[in-house]
Amino acid sequence: MNKYGLLGNHGIFLSYLLLYRDGLTVSQLSEIIGADKAAVSRAYASLYRKGYIDYPNFFGDKKYNTPAVITESGQKIMEPIVETISSLIDSISLTDIEEDDRTTMYRTLRTTAKNIEKCVEEEMWDKK
Repeated sequence: MNKYGLLGNHGIFLSYLLLYRDGLTVSQLSEIIGADKAAVSRAYASLYRKGYIDYPNFFGDKKYNTPAVITESGQKIMEPIVETISSLIDSISLTDIEEDDRTTMYRTLRTTAKNIEKCVEEEMWDKK
């Protein structure tokens, strides 16, 4: 991250902008990750100056309520970072786990994901 002039939280913010292709406002990203709005705003300003994010729908004075999107430059610097993190997670999480256990784990994770999706679709959290 240092070689791109980025802080650790910049990578996290760019990662979310990779996921949310329509962009995120400072408030939205702050809420998603539980970060201070001022910290996100400062990071956005830095990322904008470096050309890693843009505000394609900005037409006013303040960008605060305008969704930021990751630029092509931002995507390019994130590629090796995401690959490195993914590789590390794979090697750490799969060390000393037998193939049968991995299969069971992935099946369980897929089932859990489907259950969460069903819960969200049916808005089960409102049914207490």
